[in-house]
Amino acid sequence: MKQQVRQILRKTRGASLAEFAVVVALMAALAASAAPKFSAMTEGTKDKKSEEEMDKLLKAARGFYNEKSQPIGETAISEGRGRFPGQEKFNIGVGGYATEFEVFQVIGGFDIEDPFNHYQSAEAENWVSVFGIDNPDAPIPPDAAAVSDDIAAGCVSCHSGEETCCTGAVEWLDLFGANPVRSPYQDGHYMYVVIPGSGTGSQATAPRLFLADLENPAEIMQFFMP
Repeated sequence: MKQQVRQILRKTRGASLAEFAVVVALMAALAASAAPKFSAMTEGTKDKKSEEEMDKLLKAARGFYNEKSQPIGETAISEGRGRFPGQEKFNIGVGGYATEFEVFQVIGGFDIEDPFNHYQSAEAENWVSVFGIDNPDAPIPPDAAAVSDDIAAGCVSCHSGEETCCTGAVEWLDLFGANPVRSPYQDGHYMYVVIPGSGTGSQATAPRLFLADLENPAEIMQFFMP
């Protein structure tokens, strides 16, 4: 088909209206056949880009956790036990889930009928925005479901002994020098939940971090357990 188009386009003189119509039809056919492939390639590129951006988030969260886990006094921010941004303490969660099982249920791990796979799902309210829902450099889509915003919470047993502590968006932004990571999707937005840790000493269980892109959390998600 491409060769036919080239042959007709080489005719600089005497081109009839019929030949011109053939060119138009052939070009339209080529465009139609190429569009789905181009669209799939574009979506695949964005998916890969989103995964790469979440890798950055995970790397930063891992470093944050490791620094907090150092003995108190070891560094300026060490706390004696690891935690993730937004956690008042290692055994306090972030978001609306108490266990990994609850998270896996909504992201389709157990073949549920209505997985969390689109940006307008009501399930979004159980997730917390990484950089804040009102951050102008990484805003939440205007017609998206209501992702939660983490705030400094009251805490009687916070690591620092303070009455309130640990705004998630502030701690995440500090990790990125106030330059938030933005989803490549028009309807995307990075959000997270932390399943709380538990226990003490050798019986302690570390908190678990889930990151997802609001575009399609069931497909674009990362998990980290120290």
